[in-house]
Amino acid sequence: MSTHLKDTLDEVYTTFSSYPLPSEIDGCPCCVGKEDHYHIHSLPLRDLKDKELSKYAFKAMTTWGNVNDFKHFLPRILDLSACNELSVDLFVVLGKLEYGHWKTWPQNEQKAVVEFLKVWWEYAIKHTELLDFELLIELHKVLKQISEMLALWDLQPDKFGLLNFLTFIESYYPDMVDKEGENSDFSGEVVVDLKNWINSKKEDLENAFFKMEKENNDLAQRISKALYILEHT
Repeated sequence: MSTHLKDTLDEVYTTFSSYPLPSEIDGCPCCVGKEDHYHIHSLPLRDLKDKELSKYAFKAMTTWGNVNDFKHFLPRILDLSACNELSVDLFVVLGKLEYGHWKTWPQNEQKAVVEFLKVWWEYAIKHTELLDFELLIELHKVLKQISEMLALWDLQPDKFGLLNFLTFIESYYPDMVDKEGENSDFSGEVVVDLKNWINSKKEDLENAFFKMEKENNDLAQRISKALYILEHT
């Protein structure tokens, strides 16, 4: 985890530290047992791991606890999610923000969440070799800032950003274009923004191809394939 990401995460912990852990959290007796209650009270917040927190993260506010309870655990849920250490699907984790009407929360809480999610995206796109593009999809649903997210995507040769861009073109772009926003993960307007940004990067791809042609033939071939897909999709 980078220093910048850690600092923004610390700010989330600080911002939500005003929500203490209640001695008891109401939960549906059919869904939440004594052992589950024990787990979330068994360790300090920053020491909770997937074993203790995953069930709560999945059931928060729907059948276990209220919004203030969720705010107590939110920093650790985001922490584990960003480190890929939480076994709860990202759409569930980030969907809890919408369920908890996070856009009505105090401005300092909203700001802390937004800043962390943006820095998380920037870190992931630059430092993850095989990025799961669910992160782009789900973060966009929360942030509604596709242009700002794309502006953070670095396509320098030999960087993970370029490799992730090639994977996106190979695995996601044709289907996205085919659906044109209908029944896709993005609205039609966002698909247009994505297509325009992607096509604006053709020159960067071409420059990367000529550089890698001499240094890394396998990567050069992937770049060539991506350019072909863009030209023929």
